[in-house]
Amino acid sequence: MQTIGSFLKKERISRKVSLEDLERKTRIRKEILELIEKEKWDSLPEYPVVLGFVKNISKSLKLEVNKAVALLRRDYPPKIISLKKQEPVVSLKKGFIWGPKTTFIFVSVLVGVLILSYILYQLRLFYSPPYLEIYTPKDGQVLNISEVEVTGKANPQATVEVNDFPVELSKDGYFRFGLSLEEGNQVITVRAKSRSGKVKEVIRSVIVERK
Repeated sequence: MQTIGSFLKKERISRKVSLEDLERKTRIRKEILELIEKEKWDSLPEYPVVLGFVKNISKSLKLEVNKAVALLRRDYPPKIISLKKQEPVVSLKKGFIWGPKTTFIFVSVLVGVLILSYILYQLRLFYSPPYLEIYTPKDGQVLNISEVEVTGKANPQATVEVNDFPVELSKDGYFRFGLSLEEGNQVITVRAKSRSGKVKEVIRSVIVERK
């Protein structure tokens, strides 16, 4: 009785096509071609893959494709077909699949982390001393004028005072304040107070020498 393996081998030889030639035409490895001709089903991939190989071989040898497919369906062991079909299902169950449910969980966790991070950041800002930086005057600076300009930057939500005088901040937190000083060693105290009552204080010591 003619089988799929003997059929393909007989037709290949009758056309004087070597396994190497067939490998180049079909791009199917020589080892696979030999296994198909010898019908070593245990060493071959699952049925759908073998079916594709047989169709490719038949077309390359200019055989009747339907006849080759019919022989393969008859000769391919049914028991092996069922086992081969079950293998991908098992591997899929064990493997990781990125689907809509996974995407929803990932996005939900990401949004939750971002919200939590924002809340923690705001709490840290609320309970920490406010930002405060003084640009002028410099500590230890000698001045020959009676009025010094105190400039700097603070947290826009804070309240700022220069020697207990309230200072108006810009929307970005910058401030500029003219302060009259007596001659001699003088101390300039700048305080920034947050909404939670935390205070940041910067002190500048200057020397006023009037000419």
